[in-house]
Amino acid sequence: MKRVDYALNYAARGWKVLALQPNTKVPIKTALQEHGSKDATDIPDKIRILWGEFPNANIGIATGKQSGLTVLDMDDLEVRHEIEKLPGFVPSDTDLRSADAARLSPLLPLRRACRAVGRTGSEGRYSE
Repeated sequence: MKRVDYALNYAARGWKVLALQPNTKVPIKTALQEHGSKDATDIPDKIRILWGEFPNANIGIATGKQSGLTVLDMDDLEVRHEIEKLPGFVPSDTDLRSADAARLSPLLPLRRACRAVGRTGSEGRYSE
C-alpha cells in the first residue's frame, strides 16, 4: 500500500490526517494545511491532493477533539504494561511509530483515556 492509502484508511476511521515532511514531525506548508494540525482533514479528495503532490510525506494524525484520540508514547515497556492494567484501557488494533522510531500505541478513545490517565495533554498536537 502507498502512504496515501494509509492516510485514506485513517480518515475512514474518522481520524484527521495531515502531510508531514518526510522522516520528520514537521507539517508540510501548503494552501491545504497552512495552520499545521488545525488543518488536518478526513476529506478523501484533500488527502489525495496532498499525497499526490507529496507522495513520500509522513502521515500525521491530529489528536484531541479533532479525531477523538489520545496517543500514549510507549517508549518504556514497563510503563506500557502498567498502563495496560488501568481501568478503562482499550487495546489498540493500530500500532504506530514516531519519526524517531518511538512506539506510539495504543490509540484510545479520548474519554476513556481521560478516565484512565487523568488528563490527555493531546489538544492541538498530532502523531505521525
